[in-house]
Amino acid sequence: MGVHQLMATPLFIASSALLQQKLRLSGVDGDALAIFEDCLEAVRIGLYDALPNGRVDQIKATAYAEGGTTADQLMRARANRAEVTWMRLLLLRRLPLLFLDASDKTREEWNQEGLTREAGKEADKEIARLEAELGDLLTDLLGDAQPDTSTINVYVGEPCRPVPRPGDTAFGRRDFYGRRTPMSETGQ
Repeated sequence: MGVHQLMATPLFIASSALLQQKLRLSGVDGDALAIFEDCLEAVRIGLYDALPNGRVDQIKATAYAEGGTTADQLMRARANRAEVTWMRLLLLRRLPLLFLDASDKTREEWNQEGLTREAGKEADKEIARLEAELGDLLTDLLGDAQPDTSTINVYVGEPCRPVPRPGDTAFGRRDFYGRRTPMSETGQ
C-alpha cells in the first residue's frame, strides 16, 4: 500500500492508511485516490451534520481503545465503525463507475481489492444493509441528545385520489340503481 498525502483526514479513525486497511483497499492511487478523498470529505461533513454541535468533539475526547468496556470507549468504537461503514457505502456506490470502461489491467486490480471483489452482483443488497447499519450507528451516536425538531415539514396539498364514498368500487362508482360509472366520468 503506497503512502499518499490526503487532503481530507478521517474524523475518528487514526489515519487514512488505517482506514484504507479497514476497508481492505491495498493500492489506492490515481482516480481511485481522488474518489477516496472525496468520499472521506463527504463522510466528515456528514458526521458533523448528523450529530449535534459538540457531540463529535465529545466522542473524539475519548481515545480509541480496542476492546474497550466503558460507555465512552464503546461510543468511540461505534464512531469508528460508523466512519468505516459510511466510507464503505460511498465507495461501493462510486468506485464501480471508475471501472466501467477500464482496461484489462484496471479490471484485474479491481478484482484484487477485497472491498470491490466481494460486492459483485450483490452490491444493491450490501448497500441497503450498510445504509441500515449506518442509520443504527448514527442513532446510537446521538446518545442522549435529541435531534433538532425546530422545523416541521407539513404537506398541505390535496389528496391524489378522491376520498372513497359509499358505493365506490375499484372500477368506478355505482349509482342508486347499481349502474357503474367509471371514475374518469365522475370528474374525480
